[in-house]
Amino acid sequence: MKGFEKIGNMMNTVKQAKDIYSKMKNTEKLLEKKRVEVENEGIKVVLNGKQEVISIVLTDESIQLKKSKLEGLLLKTFNLAIKKVQKEVEEETKELTGGLDMTKIMDMFNK
Repeated sequence: MKGFEKIGNMMNTVKQAKDIYSKMKNTEKLLEKKRVEVENEGIKVVLNGKQEVISIVLTDESIQLKKSKLEGLLLKTFNLAIKKVQKEVEEETKELTGGLDMTKIMDMFNK
């Protein structure tokens, strides 16, 4: 009987993993719609939850800056936006999975 019990536990675990995977796929679709906006010294960057650039807005003042200064501000603003997206996505993913490391589970289903 213990063998059947182990198989039942394993089947339950696989079902839970599939449910989580399904939720993750739905979350991925929501991430495309999510918007994160960061403004920094006249530069505004908007990314979606997949860290894709949606828009960049430069004020007239920022355009007047020296090239090296503007490049530095652009880098800083993009990095801030990326970190903000990563943090928000991580928090949402933890809520969804109860803190599980989904990379291993997603790898299991993608093979």
